[in-house]
Amino acid sequence: MVVSRMKKGSISLRCALLDIARSTYYEHPHRIEAQVLRDKATVGRLRTLAEAKKFKLGIKALTMAYVRAHKEPINHKKVARLKREYDIPTKIRMKRRTRPQQPKPTPSMIIPDNIINRQFKVMAPYRFTGTDVTYLWIPQQQRYAYLSNVRDMATSEYLGWSVSYTNDQVLADGAIQDMEERHGVHENLIVHSDRGGAYTSAHFQNSTLKAHHITPSMSRKGNCIDNAPTESGHGHLKDWFDFSACHTLEDVKAEVNRVIHFFNEERPQWQRKKMTPVEYRSHLLLST
Repeated sequence: MVVSRMKKGSISLRCALLDIARSTYYEHPHRIEAQVLRDKATVGRLRTLAEAKKFKLGIKALTMAYVRAHKEPINHKKVARLKREYDIPTKIRMKRRTRPQQPKPTPSMIIPDNIINRQFKVMAPYRFTGTDVTYLWIPQQQRYAYLSNVRDMATSEYLGWSVSYTNDQVLADGAIQDMEERHGVHENLIVHSDRGGAYTSAHFQNSTLKAHHITPSMSRKGNCIDNAPTESGHGHLKDWFDFSACHTLEDVKAEVNRVIHFFNEERPQWQRKKMTPVEYRSHLLLST
């Protein structure tokens, strides 16, 4: 503080220069000591929460976890200060800088219009959804598995998913079928995808989507941002997967189910009124 850097002299002069009362000057050290004691109790709780999630919680996520666990309010700016002062780290995933790979259009490909057109903000569940496939490295098996899922753009809830050792038509269809088994058929549902071969096939467009009254939407060529919510969702999921103990496909599926259950029902989101996707879906349905 300024007071500590001032040359020795009259305390009255210091107080006059800082425009503070003499009692405030003497009380300040005690205030700092009291704040340190309060911080220690809070820091212990924050560190316990951070360790339980392997230091993968950022400032806002840690703030929401603290409020839910201890039923008392805390400002995210205070959490940021305590993380900085008491060295509570957050693991940050590395960015992947790869150019999108899209097949060249052929006469047999069905390419629907880009209906969503990056209009990701929607206040009704079961309206706009995105689907995509991502790879999962399984270290014990030294091979890749593949995850296809369908994500609701209004709530960020994963509605359906499918896991396989092969990235094929069955995998893409499986996520849609799983969504219908879990949530039923909804009118006016739009499923947005990229131009992958499984999505531009006549089977997927006609037998999987239109036959179930689902409207297709598709990204423009080489524009992964057109399906940004689904793409970013895969990145966040991979932060939490732990396939180190997976020896079979069933083990992989169990780990995928565990993490998606965590995302859907346990992980609150700051921009969705600090609710989990399932809670926010119920909130939207009640409000409409």
